[in-house]
Amino acid sequence: MASIVPVILAFGFASPLLLGGLVLAGIPILIHLLHKRRYVQVDFAAMRFLIEATRKRARRTRIEQLILLVLRTLVLALLVLALARPHFETGGGLLTGDQPVHRIVVVDTSFSMQLAEEAMELQPGQNSESDSGTGIEKAREAVRRLVENGRRGDAWNLVRIAGREPFGIINQVAFNAEAVLEEVAALTATDSTGDLAGTFETVLTMLKQAPEIPRKEVVFVTDFQASMWAPESSTQKSRLRELARKTGAMARVSFVNAASIGVRNLAVTGLEMETGAAASDQVTSFRSTVRNFGESILRGQVVELLVDGRLVDTRRVDLPPGIDVPTSWSHTFREAGEFRVEVHLQDDALPVDNRRWLAVPVREELTVLLVDGTPSGRDRESATFYVSRALDPSTLEDASGAFVRPTTIAEGELPSVSLAQYDVVVLCNVGLLTEPEATVLESFVRSGGGLVILPGDRVNADSYNQRLFRDGQGILPARLGEVKVVENREDVLTFDARGFEHPLVRVFRGNPGAGLESTMTQKYVALTPTESATVGLWFSDGAPALVESSVGTGRVILAATSADDRWGTWAIWAPSFVPIMNEMVLHSVSGRWKNRQLSVGDPILTTWPARVFDMPVTVRSPVGPEVALTLQDSGNVVAVAFDQTDKAGVYELNLGSPLNRKELYAVNVDVAESDLVPADWQTLQSELFSEVDVQIWNAQSPGFQSVRPELKSGLSLLTRSLAWTVFVLLMIEPLLAWRFVPGVIALSSAALLALSIPLLGLPLVAILAVAAIVLLILWRSKSFRS
Repeated sequence: MASIVPVILAFGFASPLLLGGLVLAGIPILIHLLHKRRYVQVDFAAMRFLIEATRKRARRTRIEQLILLVLRTLVLALLVLALARPHFETGGGLLTGDQPVHRIVVVDTSFSMQLAEEAMELQPGQNSESDSGTGIEKAREAVRRLVENGRRGDAWNLVRIAGREPFGIINQVAFNAEAVLEEVAALTATDSTGDLAGTFETVLTMLKQAPEIPRKEVVFVTDFQASMWAPESSTQKSRLRELARKTGAMARVSFVNAASIGVRNLAVTGLEMETGAAASDQVTSFRSTVRNFGESILRGQVVELLVDGRLVDTRRVDLPPGIDVPTSWSHTFREAGEFRVEVHLQDDALPVDNRRWLAVPVREELTVLLVDGTPSGRDRESATFYVSRALDPSTLEDASGAFVRPTTIAEGELPSVSLAQYDVVVLCNVGLLTEPEATVLESFVRSGGGLVILPGDRVNADSYNQRLFRDGQGILPARLGEVKVVENREDVLTFDARGFEHPLVRVFRGNPGAGLESTMTQKYVALTPTESATVGLWFSDGAPALVESSVGTGRVILAATSADDRWGTWAIWAPSFVPIMNEMVLHSVSGRWKNRQLSVGDPILTTWPARVFDMPVTVRSPVGPEVALTLQDSGNVVAVAFDQTDKAGVYELNLGSPLNRKELYAVNVDVAESDLVPADWQTLQSELFSEVDVQIWNAQSPGFQSVRPELKSGLSLLTRSLAWTVFVLLMIEPLLAWRFVPGVIALSSAALLALSIPLLGLPLVAILAVAAIVLLILWRSKSFRS
């Protein structure tokens, strides 16, 4: 025999103090008593007949006046109740009614839910016992109470708000509460931000399950982090508004608020290497930024620099609120290899964003392959003469050039050379490219190599455009056009660095003596950059001089003029040519390590030449065991991917034979969620939930059935119903006072209209319907009509 579960009705008011206004309902009665007529009885013989004639009409008038008195009293009472904003729940707050419910519980697992309130200073009114624990712990406890208060026959789905799929934890409806509780207990906060749109789409799919259960509820447990719930993008807002509308049309929506009040947070917001590549026994520069997301300045905060977990430097910085504070660091690596560089703040209530990592491959040297398109018995006439001298450390007094080791080959040797042993390839006046050569170069660049192209008299523009540009689909950052020649000496062109903002020319900022802008150019190739390309240097007539773009994990730099003395003075002016050639080499190879710096949720993706198709590869995460990966052959290159990057830290990729090396990948949090101020509810109501009736509950309350909603989405359904009732009665009251029968008809019509409009709610229907029926009965009665 089925057990009978008692229904718990919880009734309350959002503004209970306003209930004192119910005394106003006595005003019409008081006025009636004060103005009650007092008659003086005087007997007249002629009046005896009139008294009998008017006695019947007086009875009807008294009834009409009594009904008007009740109506006016009711208007004032309902007005006060509406202002007090009544609400009620059944069965335990979020759990209502006796019928089974299909309930989808959505738990926020973004990294702001790792906030530990026990590490914070208590705010006025906070209790150290009830407020302790992290946000995810509060969420688990709230969901546990929700499930335990459920009824037999309820269906459950469990969804997480995370940075990427899978969002569903319990994808198919579960009727076993114990199984649901086990999944809830296993929930942990990730280090990622939340993909709210993806979560809503998962919820909409799950709402189609269990069609035999018509009652649907969606309960969000979240801290309302602003970057997720109130995005700045209008496109994202529109998408979330539409998803929320669809959800509200299919189910009742409730929120459990797990946000903390008055929380301050510090975060390391950035860490980068300022040099293009790191070399052993040379100083490498870094730059970090730290931000104070609180409201007051914090002085003397300790910031640490660690290399492979070893403390190498410490700084104290003052942190004004809302500003990224930069700090410069330097370190000398004594040997080549893979290193973990970390900037660390002292831990606070949210330690996950108090550190940031950088994977730094340190090289003994950069290997550069120079391809000579005009080999000659006389060195000075070869296309690589000036380039090799600019890069060859034996020709430089500056020790910084010792990092680059160039090797020169003739154009015809290119097909027989393995490019895997080189970091950068420089094509110097190479005339034609065959299809196999173009394929090898493209594979080399997409795998992380750098390619620098320096034109000259022998370059065939059609060959480059056909095999490397391919209408913008290839690796060239610009289409090669015709060669422009400056005929008049007074019209000779110079370089225009336009503020020295691009990394290729930044080294010349504040150094006008280098002569970059005074070099002269008489011939150049007209370049038409693609939309994705960047111009790093211009000619004085506005034409591009250096164009670069990223391709895969590599980079291509295309010059418009030659690197010899035939087209201008650029190559023969060492103070400008030597630095810019080294910067071009370093910048072209910088993309090789760019894919080593990732955000949480980004996949580790790297490629190698196709010859290593059978190489064993494993990956070790910061918290998990070593995992074997499978190589994927994509034609010209072999790729490997690993997408389980939910934890911030350094991941180690171990490569077997023939490479036999390891690669480090730094995975950091997205600091957009480091600002812990929750979204403003009024903003959410107007931008996301304007068409959805929702309630928000406090996660720290001991039971949902006794908790008062701390925030309301505008007026509740019951409040709106009372307000509509007051409005309708105010409209009908003058008509009843003027012409009673038409007023009764209008009241009856309003009751029928309320029955056809669900938005007005049950209170209006009940009040108007009962009032109309009573008035009709009275009007139809014999005594009333007589």
